[in-house]
Amino acid sequence: MLLGKTEEELAAMGRTSLGQHTRSHIEPGLLTNISELGYGGIPDLKANMARFRRAGNPIFSGSGLPWDSHGVREAEIFKGPRYFHILYGGRAQDEVWKIGHVRTQDFRSFEANPHNPIFTPSLDRDEWDCDGILTPQVFEAGDAYYMLYAGRKGREWQSGLARAEKPRR
Repeated sequence: MLLGKTEEELAAMGRTSLGQHTRSHIEPGLLTNISELGYGGIPDLKANMARFRRAGNPIFSGSGLPWDSHGVREAEIFKGPRYFHILYGGRAQDEVWKIGHVRTQDFRSFEANPHNPIFTPSLDRDEWDCDGILTPQVFEAGDAYYMLYAGRKGREWQSGLARAEKPRR
């Protein structure tokens, strides 16, 4: 990956400067990539990357519970009224990927959802997503929330869609 590299690091890789981003792409109410919130992103990519290297990345490496104790990956972030919510893939020693949820206000302390993992592979061995799930992408449409995700059976990964009704107020 070239983003966040210093001029010296780029030169050592035989690359030239990538230039500077001058405008944020964050839009209120839309899903936002964490890179656009300052973790290696806009507006000062080099300074942010250096700061977060010093500050101790990775910022999150699991809930401390057995279900995600052997790896976390592919986080998706969305902003609520008080918290940033992160959905991520986690796995135990059994190497079956599941989806968990944490929330944070500062990207230094994380509160795990007490119901983690919040989305698990099918228990039916004939189903297309029985061996693991990853890459949660959440969006809102009409009266529901939807999650696009990857499911695995054997060595094959496919995409699926889950739906949850919005809470009634």
